[in-house]
Amino acid sequence: MRKTAKILAVVLTLVMLVSLAACGGSGSDNNDNNEAKSALIGKWESVDAPGTFYEFNEDGKGVLSGTGYSMDFTYTEKDNKIELSRDGELLTFKYEYAIEGDTLSLKDEETGTTLTYSKK
Repeated sequence: MRKTAKILAVVLTLVMLVSLAACGGSGSDNNDNNEAKSALIGKWESVDAPGTFYEFNEDGKGVLSGTGYSMDFTYTEKDNKIELSRDGELLTFKYEYAIEGDTLSLKDEETGTTLTYSKK
């Protein structure tokens, strides 16, 4: 009887160690995702139209603002492209973007126009 209890204790201990190791692995993956913060996050002021700002938040929301106006938007980002849209509206804006240092370039996919912003 004692031999069976010892074997059972060893087996349960191994099961618990494997379970804890599996949990530890997923926790480190979550930390890796938090470190992969987009360089787009933050507030950017237009070089071409000073006083006009894009602000991109980590939650996929943002604000376009300037003198006398403010527009909330949501955005998605993938492969150096962003798509902006307002809640409840079908109109979206699509840009290719590049960031070099503190400079953000947004190229409108429809018109080909490029706008430049500096990090604030």
